[in-house]
Amino acid sequence: MLLAAAGLASLLMASGEMFLLMKWAGVIYLIAIGVKKFFSKGNPMPTPLHKARTPFRRLYLQGFLVSASNPKAIIFFSALFPVFIHPELAFIPQIAILALTFILLDGLSLLLYARFATRMQRILADRQRFHWLNRIVGSLLIGSGIFLSFVRRSHT
Repeated sequence: MLLAAAGLASLLMASGEMFLLMKWAGVIYLIAIGVKKFFSKGNPMPTPLHKARTPFRRLYLQGFLVSASNPKAIIFFSALFPVFIHPELAFIPQIAILALTFILLDGLSLLLYARFATRMQRILADRQRFHWLNRIVGSLLIGSGIFLSFVRRSHT
């Protein structure tokens, strides 16, 4: 988020053409991964033989390192943040509010996702159900790409 806020987000704010380029790159990316997921055969999730206990600190560090080193996240925030930033207002407080809001919502959604995943284990182990789940997720990604195509800058 910091890299996006410091550099690319400012560039996107200043350049309408760059904003459009990033927006359409995002549209194409979402639709492409949605189509790939929709038609994916995929393998169902195997049922573990035993549950290994991994310390929370280690899991947190692994998750942080994966997220912080993900270039897709930088591109995502660079495309998302400028839509919500008003150029006449102070930049830093806006970025801080956006970042904190995202962190809170992302943390909550990951907790809910983990809770949901443990309950979905039986469904994810069944090949037919897994195939339909891929179709649903693919359709949602395609829909998100289409929805993003209608997003306009709130200011010029």
